[in-house]
Amino acid sequence: MTVDVLSDLDAIQGLKGDWDRLARGGSPAQGFIWFEASVRTFGATDSFLVVVIRDGNHVSALAPLVRPLKDPRLYGLGAWRIAMPCGFLFENQEALERLANGVASLRRPLVLRRVPAASPIEAALRRAFKPVDIITTASTEWSPYVELDKSWQEPKNKLKKKRRAELRRAFRVAEQMGTVRTEIVCPGVDDVGPLVEEVFRVEAAGWKGRARTDLMFDQLRGDWHRDYARRAAEIGILRLCVLRIDDRAVAMEYDVEWDHRLWSLKSGYDEEFRRCSPSTLLMYEVIRYAGVQGLEAYEMLGGMEPYKAVWTSSVHPCISARVYPLNAAGLVSLAADGFGFASRLLPGRGP
Repeated sequence: MTVDVLSDLDAIQGLKGDWDRLARGGSPAQGFIWFEASVRTFGATDSFLVVVIRDGNHVSALAPLVRPLKDPRLYGLGAWRIAMPCGFLFENQEALERLANGVASLRRPLVLRRVPAASPIEAALRRAFKPVDIITTASTEWSPYVELDKSWQEPKNKLKKKRRAELRRAFRVAEQMGTVRTEIVCPGVDDVGPLVEEVFRVEAAGWKGRARTDLMFDQLRGDWHRDYARRAAEIGILRLCVLRIDDRAVAMEYDVEWDHRLWSLKSGYDEEFRRCSPSTLLMYEVIRYAGVQGLEAYEMLGGMEPYKAVWTSSVHPCISARVYPLNAAGLVSLAADGFGFASRLLPGRGP
């Protein structure tokens, strides 16, 4: 087996077929269009490289990494800028071990965020790096999900009596406001632009708009989502979900159907309509859609918020791993991370 480190985008483009083959079983953040959208949007400030394991012409493992400007650290691509569960791509344990050795040979500090806790990646890195290198791990945000079967074609039957009554009450309140309608569409490339902008407007009408964290305010991440949505529409995996009252969009989800699962990348609602719990009403329709389509799971992502807890208590535990080689770059990064952690513990500042 051979190890290559590619930074030439034309050479990386040639990996597309093998990349998506290895990405199956992971999150959408591990698909090739995620990488393409990231390079297009963040390429002015971030450098991208891919560690590749080959056996002849057969690609058995990939590690997509990014190095931001003026930062000595390498980051796992999927959770950089756009936080998603991610990790390396590999077809078996032997390929992972060789990939970890290839990453370790770079002798760069490494940050992998939101790696599934059950993944063997952490153990492989510990074996690959030198005993004098420092590796730390910490539990991070857990991702809730609903495991689906045919019974989820009518999600309200899964709710306790009190929750069913709350759902009916929310729907009645919504009907008092106007005609209620849900759209779940798989738009073509020519239609995706206006629909995505409508999704962004709904997000801006909620708390994210007040906090200036919405995608209409965050221009760079907004551009990334526009580009990714177009690419997802091209290959038919984009699902835009909107709850309307009298044709006004009051709740939205921006999802992709990937590896027999529906993944919710963004969601939000218009706070003017909060009395009818629009996010809960839309999620009910989205889960029913996923059940009717015969999908295996609905991946909510993010943290366990109250409106998600209505539907599930199941979560994917994740970890964050940091590696500091015993060299100048590693020690500088260790000092910077240690100072950042300590500053969050100062009086008056929460951890």
